[in-house]
Amino acid sequence: MKEISWLGILVLFFWACGEDPVAENKVTGSFTVSTAGIQVHNNQEIELQVSASEAVREVTFYMDGSHIGSVTSEPYTLVWTPVNIVPGNHTLTASIIPYEGDDAVLSMNIEVVLGLGDTYRGGIIFYLDVTGEHGLIASGSDVSLNNSVNFMWSTAGFIGATDSIEGRHNTLVMASESSGPDYAGYPFKNGLELNGYSDWYIPAKAEMRLLMENRGFIGEFPSHPEEAYYWTSTEICRVKACAVNVFYLSDSVMHKLDNRYRIRPIRKF
Repeated sequence: MKEISWLGILVLFFWACGEDPVAENKVTGSFTVSTAGIQVHNNQEIELQVSASEAVREVTFYMDGSHIGSVTSEPYTLVWTPVNIVPGNHTLTASIIPYEGDDAVLSMNIEVVLGLGDTYRGGIIFYLDVTGEHGLIASGSDVSLNNSVNFMWSTAGFIGATDSIEGRHNTLVMASESSGPDYAGYPFKNGLELNGYSDWYIPAKAEMRLLMENRGFIGEFPSHPEEAYYWTSTEICRVKACAVNVFYLSDSVMHKLDNRYRIRPIRKF
């Protein structure tokens, strides 16, 4: 009995120290990202690359579990551009699918950050708060209706659109009081639909000041000073409202009906 017991232990020892035939066939690899170790911006082209220990059937890439692309031949490289990805840490995953055996899964972390001038959620970022996660987006172009980009502010009479900080409520009031397409609030009556979003509004005085200061990130503003006047949604009195000139970086109190100016819509995120 003692000799049989020792033999069983000896056989178990040799089996544990020998090579595992399953492990020999398991594909291995490495995963690299062209921007690894640095921050990534939306609409920034990056390269995802996998090196495998053998030819494989397919390499599939995911971000936070959502499929972003696949490659079926060497080099196993995918050029990917993140779009409308929220700021913060995200996980990129590469699943290596061999012709035989189990898949191998590799992961890489990236940090997406937002910056002024980034294209994001329907427009261009022109202001970020201290968190870097929220701010203001401007459309890349002015409002156009019936081939016109110039509008009167509103009908005469005080309507209560007096907020000088945030123009969302002002715009709703202007829209409800606009009786026709000649008025600035009219395009917003049912929510201005632009690039997949319908929460655009006319900036208030403070928001328009930020827009002017950072206009270089947005572009597409008139180069002639006489054409560079824009309405804000801030009402001053029954016959006047605040307008700005993005060429001179100045604001003025202008008559609602005597002047026709442009509108650059913005939205918050």
